[in-house]
Amino acid sequence: MKAIELQNIPPKGYFFKDFGEILQGKCKTDRLEDIIGAVSEINHIQSNTPEKKVVVSVVLKDLKGNCINCNLWEIYGSKFLAYYNDPKNNGAIVILLTHAMVKDGQVSNACSGSKLLINEDIPEIQDFMSKLPTNEQKEKPTQSAKSLSNWSGGSQYSPVERCSSKAHNPEKAYECSCGQKVEQPIPRVKKLILKRLALRNYQAPNHPRN
Repeated sequence: MKAIELQNIPPKGYFFKDFGEILQGKCKTDRLEDIIGAVSEINHIQSNTPEKKVVVSVVLKDLKGNCINCNLWEIYGSKFLAYYNDPKNNGAIVILLTHAMVKDGQVSNACSGSKLLINEDIPEIQDFMSKLPTNEQKEKPTQSAKSLSNWSGGSQYSPVERCSSKAHNPEKAYECSCGQKVEQPIPRVKKLILKRLALRNYQAPNHPRN
């Protein structure tokens, strides 16, 4: 066999689904769509456990101001968290998700075949980023109280990846001892306390002696 160098191969083309059509339900659930949008908020983070898989739910906003929910499962969610938690990555986050599943006004990655691009140096993402308002280009997406309220088994914790370090001042942003920057600490009740209270209130049934 002889290797042949192909010339003038056209670049990959994306066919982005309009957010307005997604919100209006004008999508076929048996079709996979290409999606592009700026992350305006992280509204849910579920860490990997023996019973549950990683999922990160973010709100995507298009250039018209339409917002949809995007669920990133398993390796896609882990990839997003790794980018978001990297202190070198500041400012807006534009993601491009290929072969996304659309249902009930939301999108999510397919089990296989989807590709997640985050702030990569490609024309589609760079063009989208350049059209964002200047102030939004400089702002990193925030985490909602809902995303920060996952149980971690301690009193004050960093919001991502179940860090067990205690917050010294839950009233303001701080840098955790693990190196993560916590923008909005949320107090949590210790599971141990709840377990002790449950045991204290539990009354063992009386069994007649033989």
